[in-house]
Amino acid sequence: MKFNNRELSWLAFNGRVLQEAADASNPLLERIRFLGIFFNNLDEFFRIRVAGLRRAASLGRAAGKDAAGLKPQQVLALIHEKVMLQQEEAEKLWSALALSLKRHHIIVESGDTLTRAEHNWLNRYFTMHLKSRLFPILFQESEVMPELKDRAIYLLTACVFKQEKQKRLGVLEIPRDMERFVRIGEGGQKSKLIFVEDIIRLFIHDLYPGTATVGSAYSIKMTRDAELDIDDDVSRSMLEKMTRSLNQRKRGAYVTFSYDRSMPVELLNSLLKSTKIKDPHQLLPSGRYTSLRDLLNFPDFGKKNLRYPPLVQVPHPDIIKHGSVFRAMAQRDLLLHFPYHPFYHITDLLREAATDPMVRSIRITVYRVASDSGIMNALIYAARNGKRVVAVVELQARFDEENNIAWTRRLQEAGVRVIPGVSGLKVHSKIMLISRKEKGQTVRYALCGTGNLHERTAGVYDDVLLLTRNEEITGELRKVFNFFENNYQRGSYRELLVSPFNTRRKLVDLIHNEMVNARNGDPAGIVIKLNHLVDEGMISRLYEASQAGVKVDVIVRGMCALIPGIPGQSENIRVISIVGRFLEHARILKFINGGKPLYYISSADWMLRNLDQRIEVTVPVVNAQIEHELDWYLSRQLAPGTRARIIEEKFTNKFLPVKRAVVPVDPQQATMERLSGSKH
Repeated sequence: MKFNNRELSWLAFNGRVLQEAADASNPLLERIRFLGIFFNNLDEFFRIRVAGLRRAASLGRAAGKDAAGLKPQQVLALIHEKVMLQQEEAEKLWSALALSLKRHHIIVESGDTLTRAEHNWLNRYFTMHLKSRLFPILFQESEVMPELKDRAIYLLTACVFKQEKQKRLGVLEIPRDMERFVRIGEGGQKSKLIFVEDIIRLFIHDLYPGTATVGSAYSIKMTRDAELDIDDDVSRSMLEKMTRSLNQRKRGAYVTFSYDRSMPVELLNSLLKSTKIKDPHQLLPSGRYTSLRDLLNFPDFGKKNLRYPPLVQVPHPDIIKHGSVFRAMAQRDLLLHFPYHPFYHITDLLREAATDPMVRSIRITVYRVASDSGIMNALIYAARNGKRVVAVVELQARFDEENNIAWTRRLQEAGVRVIPGVSGLKVHSKIMLISRKEKGQTVRYALCGTGNLHERTAGVYDDVLLLTRNEEITGELRKVFNFFENNYQRGSYRELLVSPFNTRRKLVDLIHNEMVNARNGDPAGIVIKLNHLVDEGMISRLYEASQAGVKVDVIVRGMCALIPGIPGQSENIRVISIVGRFLEHARILKFINGGKPLYYISSADWMLRNLDQRIEVTVPVVNAQIEHELDWYLSRQLAPGTRARIIEEKFTNKFLPVKRAVVPVDPQQATMERLSGSKH
């Protein structure tokens, strides 16, 4: 069987983000934001995926090949080649976008065309706001370079002091909390801004007093391995281990070294000698700015016409009608669809639970939350009101570890029982269970989602969340929480798919059922919407389904190792990818089931880690109205006129061909309009 390499597939996804930045039909400032997303994604890719490959490559012959038949060193070479091409394209695109900004009276100044008044203004700004926070470190060319921080921007210079003849190298860190884009002067009709490092370049001689000469300043950046090394010391708490590991991450091995390609070869060679970097696949020549991820936060200067129209969130009509989330859930199951529905429905539910005398307990899993999370504050409020609150906080949520540690301490101080994840298994499920006494009986209200309970991401991620008090579902969710609370005693599940216990087996059974139906001439088909599809076992099952005549539609945002359209293997499988204004994050499954479709929403992608190495929950949808909502949503994503890319073996990222008579469909816009009532 044939599989795509997952890392190259991920680069194809980032290429789709780059396409959005290049698409002139997107508003100009949104194109710049997409470009920032592209560079930010690339940094994370190096820190995680490339770092892992480098560790694997260090094993030499023992490393083995992946499902695509490639060894780690081969993949690293292919990645380097592709990234070089993408980055060059992205840098050219930034230059073009900067020219487009000029047509809208926004000028990005490099320092070469400043007026005398502007130069003087920047000199004062440098003296008052920058100089006191900038401290270059000097070292000899023969010495080892000082340790560089992960992803920090540095300016490298060569200088000679008056009392010495020997050249020294100076490396200057630009603090991360410095404003990256500085508006020059008081504005006016035109808005001029400059990168902070270009201001420093103008006055860098002031930072090296006593020098006879200071050469040009070149930007450099290191990305480091972000893997955490958790020790096995049983005498330490998980909180202690995580805090220690986070400090170690800051000193992780160098993965890539980005540098201004205009740097003289002699200076570059001196630099490489001092960093002891020898592998050419670690070198990433770039333009004047080695980091452009801050374009994510490029200022708009009040030019709202260069952005998407504001999103008008629509409260769920049932919640508005009943004036209470509890009362609305008592009538029927509800589906919240972010970012189109407001996130405050969830904080309102917790606020109700915190003050309701009938509520006995609140249980929740926490993977990522905002630093000022209303969810976490509501849990603290509930605990102080005497409710039993249990929070399973995953301390190993990558890059959110420090935030989760901080919240863990605050929760514990308020009397919340905090369970710091599960040893050996990340808790990635998005579930909550509220127990309430009603007429002498315990009634449970549940939340099951595809995304994190995070106010900020809920405004930009396309996710769905089920609110239910269905007894079969809530009863099994109680078993999941029992697993956390009672020494990991595994329960049995009929309705839920819970990783790592039964998700893989039940998914295989569901696929097999479609194969049987197809062979018997009954209605059969599968629709899968995921972030990533790379698990070889599940892909093999889908190949088998295709060979049995089952039509399979896959909507995947990121990595996809499945190759559709191969005769005798996957000719009945179609894979598309949608990149839009909002990040497609929902995981939704549909099985035709002989004409009686089964629908599921899930926290899990189809990856080895999600199916076998994490706690994930996939929940069935048993309400006919919600089934209809999901069916409508999936049908818009799969519509003939959808603005989607075709996923195939060569990673061309071609758009789905649209016939002339077909009306183009933006599925995100269509969802927005449907929920607002403007279109159905």
